[in-house]
Amino acid sequence: MTGAPHPAHVAGRPVGFVGLGVMGGPMAANLAGAGLSVVVHDVDPAAVARASARPGVRAAGSAADVARSC
Repeated sequence: MTGAPHPAHVAGRPVGFVGLGVMGGPMAANLAGAGLSVVVHDVDPAAVARASARPGVRAAGSAADVARSC
């Protein structure tokens, strides 16, 4: 990541991501790979487990928990 830090990173707040399917999983991974803290949720527990295994990603119990975390 070059240039100015991402606004979410500057604010010190995690980025919330709900939906970790074919498109959402890689998008959440890219956010974490860019150095952002990411809070995720999906109706599929296996998708949450895969995503939260990455550094910088943590699981939330519900979409509402994601919203409260961010």
